Amino acid sequence: MTDLAASLWPGERLGEALFSCVPNARSVPVVPRPSIATLADSAAIGAWLEATAPRLGLELVACETAYPDLITTLRAVGTAILRVQDGPCDRFLVCVASRRRRLDVLGPDHRLRSVGLDQVHAALARSTEAQVSGDIDLLAEQNAPLAITIPVRHSLLSARLRDVRVNVGWLVRHPVCGSLREQIREAKLLGKLARFFLVHFVGHIAWICAWIAIGADALQGRLDAGRLTGAGLLLAAFAACSVGADRLHSIISLRLGTLLRRRLLEGALGLDAQSARGAGVGQFLGRIYESHALESLGFGGGLDVVTGTLEWVAAIVILIWAGSTWALPILLVALSASCALLCRWHWLERREWTVGRRELTHRLIENMAGHRTHLIQSDQASWHAQEDRRLASYLNDSRRFDVTTWLASLLPRAWLVIAAAVFGWLFVVGTPTSRLATTIAGILLAFESLRHLVHALPQIAGASVALEAVRPMLDAAGQPAAEGDPSVSVDFDAADSGTDELLIEAKHLSIRTASGDRALLEEATLSVRKGDHILLEGPSGGGKSTLAAVLAGLRRPERGVLLLGGLDLATLGESAWRRRVSLAAQFHENHIVSATLAFNLLMGKAWPATAADYAEAETVCRELGLGDLLHRMPGGLDQIVGESGWQLSHGEKSRIYIARALLQRADLVILDESFAALDPGNLEITLRCVLRRSRSVLAVAHP
Repeated sequence: MTDLAASLWPGERLGEALFSCVPNARSVPVVPRPSIATLADSAAIGAWLEATAPRLGLELVACETAYPDLITTLRAVGTAILRVQDGPCDRFLVCVASRRRRLDVLGPDHRLRSVGLDQVHAALARSTEAQVSGDIDLLAEQNAPLAITIPVRHSLLSARLRDVRVNVGWLVRHPVCGSLREQIREAKLLGKLARFFLVHFVGHIAWICAWIAIGADALQGRLDAGRLTGAGLLLAAFAACSVGADRLHSIISLRLGTLLRRRLLEGALGLDAQSARGAGVGQFLGRIYESHALESLGFGGGLDVVTGTLEWVAAIVILIWAGSTWALPILLVALSASCALLCRWHWLERREWTVGRRELTHRLIENMAGHRTHLIQSDQASWHAQEDRRLASYLNDSRRFDVTTWLASLLPRAWLVIAAAVFGWLFVVGTPTSRLATTIAGILLAFESLRHLVHALPQIAGASVALEAVRPMLDAAGQPAAEGDPSVSVDFDAADSGTDELLIEAKHLSIRTASGDRALLEEATLSVRKGDHILLEGPSGGGKSTLAAVLAGLRRPERGVLLLGGLDLATLGESAWRRRVSLAAQFHENHIVSATLAFNLLMGKAWPATAADYAEAETVCRELGLGDLLHRMPGGLDQIVGESGWQLSHGEKSRIYIARALLQRADLVILDESFAALDPGNLEITLRCVLRRSRSVLAVAHP
């Protein structure tokens, strides 16, 4: 345990410990130290770390696991900060790499040590095992051998603590919006790429030498046993290298695909709400299809283009080195130029075909969503006229696209036929055998390179077309969110100065549509104090919902000043802002997900929820008049609701949205048209609950 004790970081140096996880750091940024109050609160430590990490270009993910899975989790943590409960204050372990039986950790003296996995497991699980260790340790009194006592004790602990969660700490990784090069380095892809090209190169050298050896003997009319054996061994080496290259190709594609999916998911969640609101379901479904195309075509085609290009260069060198004729290298260059022009044509046709396919998908989804309206309002004779025109256009695009694919497939075969004719002429005129054997190897390698390029270049064309569709999501992933300053701490409960304390101050807020042709909000000024109950009325399109979204931190004003407790969004950060201002959006912008009722109510809090959270959620539901709903549902709060579960009425959904906002215990609750679906009786019950449970309320409604 000596190495482990020497590797533990005190809480006062937690910022330095986090900075030690930054790879290749050249300068030390100013990282504030956590306060004494923060170190005394486990939840506050996590919030402080997650707020500090973005300033160092890192992202932290809280990690917890079931007690029986703790060893498995530790073997896969990689770079992480592990929390060790050591006395009244926690201490921390900086893990930089994990192996099967040991962890490489960096101590406060900046020395790298290797610590046994069992030691780390014992330190992390000490407080958890203390809950039942009194009963388990009775085994020691029986004087049983350690070989029996240790596995029996572990089995008993796993059985008794199978449902207990252990707080491991935080996984450290580069954020999705960070440097792509750092993410590739973190995924250890550069080394695998180097090994892939090395294995591919060695395999093709063996393949070329084997064909030269076999070709020389065959053209001389004899087969030497030694040469034949050597050629067989070279071909076996080529086969082994091909298997290894294919395995590395799969690993590289899988890891690159993981990076792409993370970035696309982050971008989808970070899309501007206004631009996302203007797109239909079919367009988003089309983007999903294109993301699959980008992953499957781009990565495989990219590696094939590189390997095909290397094979093409090697084929040119071999044909020139053979010295038989200049016709073959010139012919190969001409066919390669034709392949490039054909690829350009293929890209243009594929682009038209893809746009048509996406439009068909979009129209199909939209027609399915509005099928009843379509039946009622459209003339029966012209129901499918537009669909027929689009399908006819798509069919023409598909035919032109197929022509380019068919022509591309002919190029390698054309090379093989013409090269065979040239080789026959060289054989007839009496070219030396050694040159003929080398020419055979060059011809076959050129055929392989053209085959790879013809197969890969259309894939690259398809990936570039798909990239155009998903670029908005990739661009959104590259925009970092406002994380705030971890040294700033605002406690609105600390000052108890009545209702005069200024909560939100908004001055001259302005925001326009994405095209800039219309103002959604112009010169809006508003002040909200603690304890205020404000009703905001106005006609449709007057900017009420836009103002609510701006106050909740969901949209950024183009001009104006917006302060919460005297601090702006850049200082507080998005997560801190949204903890203090909760919004129940309009009905068409709010959702019940297919999950338990408890999850739908408590998704604004930490999950999994505690027993206290469950009790509070049930109390709020009953105060909102949802007690009968809880009695009707067999599972109560654990009942699955949503599209694939228990169906809720319009009014029940509205009250769940209100309960979701109230349960966040925010300083300001904004309710956007939340009372529109309630009858007078339920409206009175809901209003009483809202006024009783919220500190400040801003209700948006029509006059």
